[in-house]
Amino acid sequence: MTDLAMYSLDEEGVVVFGFQNLERVISGPEEALQLVAYHLFTTLGTNSFDRDEGGSIQSLARGNLKSEPEIQTEAMIAISRTISKIREIQDTDKKADSTITGLRLLGVSVDYALAKIKLRLRVDLLDGNSFQATFRVT
Repeated sequence: MTDLAMYSLDEEGVVVFGFQNLERVISGPEEALQLVAYHLFTTLGTNSFDRDEGGSIQSLARGNLKSEPEIQTEAMIAISRTISKIREIQDTDKKADSTITGLRLLGVSVDYALAKIKLRLRVDLLDGNSFQATFRVT
């Protein structure tokens, strides 16, 4: 069985979601990014088997956009929920090359005219590697 690629990068290096079958099983940073994206964008409470799953990051762009400090605070809460759930999952299924040890918000930018938020995150892996990913929420 192959994994689904949940993301690609656009010309600005922003993560864009789409589904396609891969001919190979993903691992390492790709698997870590897929795990972060899934949990970060899952709406809290929608999984009837696990009501605590989900970072609900997309809720930041719903309705009127708040101030940048308020958005940053809510993003940090969503990231905290995400890393907690990932750690819980990884306790039962550890793979050294993709185990996430840290998830940190590096920056937030808000485009009020387009109702678009960009979040820049750093993902730290157990093997000592880390990478940055930018997520756009509209």
